[in-house]
Amino acid sequence: MILKLFIDALKKYPRSEKELEDLLKKEFMRKGMPTLKSDSIYKSTKREREYLEALKLIEERDEKYCWYIYVNDLKKNYEAKVNHSQGLIPALERIAGIISSRYSIGSSVKFVSEVDMSFLIKNALDHLRTYPEVWKLREDQNEKRARVSQARENFNNNLMEKLKNEFIGTPIIKPKLRSPQNFVGNNIPSLIYDQLFYGDNLTLTLEGEQIFFGDCLVAKGNPELYNRIESFINREVEDEANIVAVKKNKKIEREIDEASQKLKDEIRKLISRIEPGWALVGECEICARPDVEEWRP
Repeated sequence: MILKLFIDALKKYPRSEKELEDLLKKEFMRKGMPTLKSDSIYKSTKREREYLEALKLIEERDEKYCWYIYVNDLKKNYEAKVNHSQGLIPALERIAGIISSRYSIGSSVKFVSEVDMSFLIKNALDHLRTYPEVWKLREDQNEKRARVSQARENFNNNLMEKLKNEFIGTPIIKPKLRSPQNFVGNNIPSLIYDQLFYGDNLTLTLEGEQIFFGDCLVAKGNPELYNRIESFINREVEDEANIVAVKKNKKIEREIDEASQKLKDEIRKLISRIEPGWALVGECEICARPDVEEWRP
């Protein structure tokens, strides 16, 4: 990750553009990656360096770039923390699921790659840990999402076992979920779950020698399977245990939606304070002080 590489390097001591380029070359060599052309190295270095400048985390002094947040001036230090906090706004929006058409850094607009966004999210989360109410909302949300995901997986696995027993002697293959297949397989449990969860009105149809459940191919080359598959689907859709399991998941999903809205509201409050000049409390990998002597001009 180029952004993290440069941040770690500049925290130690100032470096020129050429030194940053050399650092990037060495990193590619260390990882055994194909050596990029000098022009590509230059462009990558320039892009990441300009991004750090847009965040106002570095500044040029005597033809070298230094870590701006570690200046011996309390006012400038606070200003740098504010700029750093504003630079994390896109990450805060992503964490909360707030849809934004921009990645804003102060008054400039910059594109943030997914790799760099992941890095910024990690650092934004470090700050959010110091906000107990916000952090609890996120933890509750993640815990409930994990429960829903596990419950759905258990539901599908249970139905898959029933399917195997129901069609013993009939070849069953396991492709990726919802991929076309030769005989009855994983698509049926997944679609039964969707029908119960979302109320989808899916029907089983026979087209030539192909059997479709909704618009998904579930069997082919053996049309006499149609009645057996239809019977299985109808029985499992009406099964009381399946209905109860799905209702439990729907209840948790509603709780997740409520928690998500609360999280969005809390993050929006934070952003509304950051934008006019407040700094996030706490520290992260970007703003935490390094274990080396500070460099001063």
